[in-house]
Amino acid sequence: MLSAVFAAMTAIFAKIGIKGVDSDLATLVRTAVIMGGGIGMVAGGVLLLALKR
Repeated sequence: MLSAVFAAMTAIFAKIGIKGVDSDLATLVRTAVIMGGGIGMVAGGVLLLALKR
């Protein structure tokens, strides 16, 4: 399920686009945003597990 969410987010960021920026840099920015979201989800899950104990 999460992979579908990340795929949708990547598609949205790709369609929004970054005008006037090299395509490689735009891909790097999109990847960084997606990685940040993934790290945030993992950190949130770890935090929830820690709070349940």
